[in-house]
Parts: sequence; C-alpha cells; structure tokens
Amino acid sequence: MSAPPPSLPAGRTPLRQRGNALVLALLGLLVSALGAAGVLQGQSLQARHDAGKAEATILEHLRDAANNAIFDNLGPIQGGAAIGRNGVTITPEQLGGEPVWTPSVAQLAAMGYLPPGWTATRSTLNDAPYAIAFRRLPAGCVAAACDIEGQVVLAGAIGGGRSGGHGDGDGAVIGPILARIGADSGVSLPTDPAHITGFGSTWRLDSPVAGDPPGVGAVRIGKAWAGFGPFIRVGDAREPERGPCHHERGD
Repeated sequence: MSAPPPSLPAGRTPLRQRGNALVLALLGLLVSALGAAGVLQGQSLQARHDAGKAEATILEHLRDAANNAIFDNLGPIQGGAAIGRNGVTITPEQLGGEPVWTPSVAQLAAMGYLPPGWTATRSTLNDAPYAIAFRRLPAGCVAAACDIEGQVVLAGAIGGGRSGGHGDGDGAVIGPILARIGADSGVSLPTDPAHITGFGSTWRLDSPVAGDPPGVGAVRIGKAWAGFGPFIRVGDAREPERGPCHHERGD
C-alpha cells in the first residue's frame, strides 16, 4: 500500500501559499520600481545641474565678449558715439535722453569677440534670447568721467520643477549658474520678481521680461565690474589707481 500524502500544517493551504508568494512578488516589484524611480530622479537632477553649468559657460562667453567690446571702444562709448569693428557698427539708441548700446550676439560674433563658429543666440533652457545692453553712468557724465554699466540678460524665465516653468524657477539649473559666475550673476526671485537681484544681494536691476516671472537670469557687465577701473586709455590725463589689486596690461 502506498504511503498517504503528507498532511499540510494546520491553517496552511496550497491556495494561501500561492497568495503569499504573489504578495512577496508584488512587494519585490514595488521595491524595484521605487529604486528605479529614485535613480531616474537622480539622473534628472544631475541633468538639470549639467544644463545649468552649460548655460553658465555661455553666459560667461557673452559677458567676456561684451566687456571686451566695451574696453576696446571705451573712448567712443564714454563720448556717446557709435562703436565698430570688422565692418560691424553698433549705434547707440537714445533712451531717456541717454545713449544705450544694445549689441546683438550675432554682432559680437561678427566683431570677433566670440569664439569662431559661435551660434548660440537663444538659450537651450527655454528658447529665450540673450539681450545685451550697456550705458554710461552717471547720467549726463562728461566723457572720461563716465563709468559704463550694463547686463547680459537671458530674457525668459528659467522654470521647471513643480511649477512647470511658471512658478519659482528651477533652482537645480539656476544654482550652478550663480555658483559658476559668482558676484556678476543674478536672478529674479519669487519674493521680488520685478527685479533681478545680484548674487549676495550686491546689485539689482529692473527685470526686462514681460510679466515679471521669477527665474530670469542676468550677468552684469561694464567698466567697473570687469576691473577696468585701473586702466587708463590712450590720451587720458588721469593717473591710474594704484594698490594691491592693480593690473597692468601686457600689450
């Protein structure tokens, strides 16, 4: 006579065993899915950080190009005149009775102030254009006594995250820009979106973007910010400022 089949422990049935196995399988899938989501979120965050660093590089190039154009043409700018190079002429507009120069990125590239083959005229972050402007200060100043100040503005909000690009801005992108460029960089904040506030609240300017969205980035440019103060142009009778931070040109 064959032996009887082994009896199951009290309270255990094949159906219940299969049910427990299914629960364990589902829990395993859930843990795997949560882990994958965490990896994807981390990758997305890193991608936004990298995008911010790439944008900072572009803004640095534009800042340096504008500052070099200002330095090379400091005399004409202080005199309120047009500037030119490589057959490109930038004539100032009269705004509020004062001349304002608004070179385009394409003009700076054609003038040789940007790397050869430069094509970035709009940001890949939000397809907003780069707007460049500088003016003489103070208003009504006389030639060599004029400082030159301005900004490169990414003329659209750097948005994202929970607000879909229309809320507080994307800190994961903006942070690397501010960290890379430092004191010359600024952004419009949710607490004061009508103004672009400089890094460390060291400077402020009116936001040129309609609707005053938070997350508008800018980089200040000009004679004071680029360290031009100690430089004396040809024919200037003033003595240069001397001190531990004095720079001398090597050309």
